[in-house]
Amino acid sequence: MDEHLIEGILHHFHGLSGFDSMRCVAIEPGRVVMKTKAHRGLENIYGNVHGGSIMTLVDMTASAAGFSLGKHVITLSSNTNFVRALPTNNEDIKVVAEVVHNGKSTMIVETKIYNPGGKVAVRNTTTMYIPKLVEPDEPILKAPAAYDADFRSEGE
Repeated sequence: MDEHLIEGILHHFHGLSGFDSMRCVAIEPGRVVMKTKAHRGLENIYGNVHGGSIMTLVDMTASAAGFSLGKHVITLSSNTNFVRALPTNNEDIKVVAEVVHNGKSTMIVETKIYNPGGKVAVRNTTTMYIPKLVEPDEPILKAPAAYDADFRSEGE
């Protein structure tokens, strides 16, 4: 294979960072809104927010929307449509996740990501499995990287 192609292929593999810049700006039953900066830590080789970063933001926000209804949720499937590019220009993007089906064993969450101009850049539908209800006295689980992070905001 051509060395130029090999070098290009290898540049597709890189670290992503900066998810700690997320902040939750609205929470209500079945709906969560999160904002983050479209910064270079989330960037792909084309100067836009990486699809993997986008899908991570969607999964976290959709899971939070499911949890807001008092249910533990685990992603079963996720269908993402990338409608517009999200340039890494350090401006806010908004992620809105809303539960559209709240069943006994599954939940469906629709999530949209809006660019800084307010246009939809990403549309996603996530199907989630509900293994159990959240018990009022159970300890709140945290991901290891979240131990020192505070993602709360004072509203939109």
